[in-house]
Amino acid sequence: MAGLLFFLAHPDGETFIAGGTISKYAAAGVEIDVLCATRGERGKTGDICPRDDLPRVREAEVRDAAQILGIRHLEILSYQDQMLASAPPDEIRRTMVAALRRQRPEIAITFDPNGMNLHPDHIAISRFASDAVAANAPGQPL
Repeated sequence: MAGLLFFLAHPDGETFIAGGTISKYAAAGVEIDVLCATRGERGKTGDICPRDDLPRVREAEVRDAAQILGIRHLEILSYQDQMLASAPPDEIRRTMVAALRRQRPEIAITFDPNGMNLHPDHIAISRFASDAVAANAPGQPL
């Protein structure tokens, strides 16, 4: 298998929706890549950190998780958490198509069209990923 590319909305998606799958396939030698569209700056902080530190903390957590799970390449974009649907569609599609062409995965994975739990960012990344896969087809314009 050439590789898997996960298109996710937030830091924690790699563990939340696919940690076991990522770990299993990475251990078998499959190249795993993750593109995360936001830094998760509007998530819950609990007692972890002040709100202003949340993007930095979540980025550090996803980088640690990537290392533990065996993710080969992690790309974190800077779209706004809880506002991903407002991202410029042509811009994010170009970024995602570039990731597909650079990493050349055998399989691209994202949320189902309903975002698994109806989270607007999960629905948006699902739509953007589907658009990117279609735009990546030979002969298709970006």
